[in-house]
Amino acid sequence: MGNKNPRGPAIKSPTDEQLKNLIARPVLAYIETVGISNPDDVVVDLGILAECCIRIEKTLDGGFDPNEECNNYKHAAVICFWLRKLKPFTIGNASTSHFLRAYVNETIAFFAAYMYLYDGKDNSERPRITPQFLKDFMVALRYHSYSPHALVQVFEALSIKTGIPEEN
Repeated sequence: MGNKNPRGPAIKSPTDEQLKNLIARPVLAYIETVGISNPDDVVVDLGILAECCIRIEKTLDGGFDPNEECNNYKHAAVICFWLRKLKPFTIGNASTSHFLRAYVNETIAFFAAYMYLYDGKDNSERPRITPQFLKDFMVALRYHSYSPHALVQVFEALSIKTGIPEEN
């Protein structure tokens, strides 16, 4: 019979350096958006962040139809889901009253997924995210249930060029 793991090979915890590299740009985007002057005011629990990475990996390995390829939208959705769900971020002594201060985990989770999808693409290929969309979606992420499958639909919908003229 042997000593086989029925769930597949063990997933190693990422190093602290890998974790910092994963979230550095989304955290900086959050700091810029909210207007926090000291980046050290965003506190990251590396233990929780490591658990996020492990769960992201496990979900991508078995959380979707095994007959389907795991596309970028699924990957982004799973990143967003676990960062939002496990909440590895807090705000320290920042003196900003920006609305998104209260939604630090939701906002960084969204930025991480967005950057995963659109990193390296020029602005014409990226969906325009309005402040109102960001505000509304962060509230929705906090107070409504979003599975990884539901988030796939959100990220796919964001990428569709609708032909509706943008507001000035």
